[in-house]
Amino acid sequence: MIRFLLHSYGEFSSAMAMKPSVWPHFDLLFIHSGRMEMRIEGRGRVSLGEGEGVLLFPHTAFAPYGQQYRAKASVQHFSLDEDSVLPAPFDVLAGRSEAAIIRQGPRNLQLEADIERAMTLAVAEPSPMLSLMREALLTLILGEFLTKPLPDPSSDRRVATLMKWAEAQSLESLNVHRLAEKVHLTPSGLRRRFINEVQLTPSQFLLNLKMNEASRLLRETSLPVKEIARRLGYGSSVAFHAAFRKGKGETPSSYRKGHRTVG
Repeated sequence: MIRFLLHSYGEFSSAMAMKPSVWPHFDLLFIHSGRMEMRIEGRGRVSLGEGEGVLLFPHTAFAPYGQQYRAKASVQHFSLDEDSVLPAPFDVLAGRSEAAIIRQGPRNLQLEADIERAMTLAVAEPSPMLSLMREALLTLILGEFLTKPLPDPSSDRRVATLMKWAEAQSLESLNVHRLAEKVHLTPSGLRRRFINEVQLTPSQFLLNLKMNEASRLLRETSLPVKEIARRLGYGSSVAFHAAFRKGKGETPSSYRKGHRTVG
């Protein structure tokens, strides 16, 4: 049996001072505009932008991350009665123990349209017919959201542990070979595990770490761009500039100007 608990839509921002949370049900968070960074138990820091989202499994700790974020997002809560026969796509969720399924990458316009329709119905005058329509839409949404394969439940959690370890290290000397050595794998073996478990390559994971840290340093410090590049392991300011522009869509200087939080 599927229990649809709550549908909500609104703005999330650092001004709300949201505290770490753990919910006993599934939470489907989808970003409609803006960007939000989260720390998710077992997955580390995750940055979600427009058209991206995360399905949090029950009892997974999560919290917003960073000093400055603002996003319009929808949240849909539901629970499953695993003692009954569940229809697709809910049946693939039963009995699994992952922390979260993260959807990033190419935008899915059908997914976004279905979520927008679900949010419109959620604020309408309640009625049995609208409840049925919302349930049907959530079924469609999850079917589209779960187009990527679920992680292997037999995973030995080395990737999750490694990601948490990497977040606490100096990024100046952190690279794929060092990550592989930490968990006694070859770089190619580590790549396979990362793709299977978090749908990212180790290089993409490191780039996300560096871009998140670069954004923080640009917002919260007056360090020269050259020094930030050095701290993140870039051989030159030019290389850092190119990587930042590719990852964030703007130059380090323009990002600092628009997001600066220090005098």
